[in-house]
Amino acid sequence: MPAPEGLAHGYQLVVHAAEHSLVELDRERDSVVSGDWTPDVSDRVATYFVDVSDATVHVGLEKLSDADRENAARVFGSAVVLFADERGEKLGTRSADAAPHYGGLRLYNSSGSGCSGGFDVKNAASDYMLTAGHCGSSTFTNNGAVVGSTVGREFLNNGYDSQYISGQFSPRIYSGCLTCSTNRIVKGTWAPWIGEADILTSGATSGQAGFFSIAQIDVCHNYGSITTCHLDAAGWVGPMANTAGGDSGGAVYVESGANAYAVGTVDGISGTGTMYFSRIQALLSRWGLTLVTG
Repeated sequence: MPAPEGLAHGYQLVVHAAEHSLVELDRERDSVVSGDWTPDVSDRVATYFVDVSDATVHVGLEKLSDADRENAARVFGSAVVLFADERGEKLGTRSADAAPHYGGLRLYNSSGSGCSGGFDVKNAASDYMLTAGHCGSSTFTNNGAVVGSTVGREFLNNGYDSQYISGQFSPRIYSGCLTCSTNRIVKGTWAPWIGEADILTSGATSGQAGFFSIAQIDVCHNYGSITTCHLDAAGWVGPMANTAGGDSGGAVYVESGANAYAVGTVDGISGTGTMYFSRIQALLSRWGLTLVTG
């Protein structure tokens, strides 16, 4: 048989029958990443692709187990090959973030005013992010793209200043400078005591700010037009920047190694430089939400 047109001299074209068609493989790929064939698969998928060389779907899973392999063989037969993999980290910044969004990102409301995102929280299967109530009931954007919209909000005299918005979020918060992609994973909550001086904030105006020392617990503060309660007061001790306008709603936290523990969300700053924030435990109780941790 003469060589097909365009085939280089000396090469032989060999055709093999594939066990699975591309249509079948595409269907299996979609089933693997969205199905319930093994526990928590949607939370553990890191990489997936169709390998045309052997007509199989390759799926990289975090915490791959023998049970995963057995389940894959039972449900998909030879069409799916599993391998151990780890999810990467996106290289966004506070002002140019992408889903799943990190705490400390810039949030613009519909009037163009800027606030910051706090912590990833959930209610059953729904994902939300905490921010400040005075940021307005709105659909919020970051770098021109929609982040999410207000679901629950309180901004009343002598009440809370808080809200939570819908969207796709991550249990991570930005740390470091305004244009840095550095971040920390949130591992839990922390309830500081009066005098504790290792408090940090993550906001889209000041970046990582602090340190702050807890001065008072459960206070009400008058901002001129409204009095907000259920706040803690923290004095700035440095050496990093203090919080500023636009940091409202951002994460208040403490560090532990490469991790972060949620303390609350930024509410505001007084004329004397005192930073006020809402405690995470109070906010979770107020909204009936749970902190998402990694």
